[in-house]
Amino acid sequence: MHFQIGMKTKSTSVIAKNKLKKSNKEFIKYRDLQGDFAYSLGGGAIGNALNMLKYTCLAELNFQRTKQLDIYRSDCL
Repeated sequence: MHFQIGMKTKSTSVIAKNKLKKSNKEFIKYRDLQGDFAYSLGGGAIGNALNMLKYTCLAELNFQRTKQLDIYRSDCL
């Protein structure tokens, strides 16, 4: 994910970009674990229904993350 940050100094920008990279890696771990959790709630459902639970969860979390990053971006411009 590419994300440009309008910062006043180059060092602040580098720090922010590094923290964003780390945050994105942790978000992906969290998102995937939440998807696995949603999958496990399916109980006796068959594969397609379980996959729908998981991928709906992943899509919703991706949507939320995108909105969050858009807010940060607009605040930095």
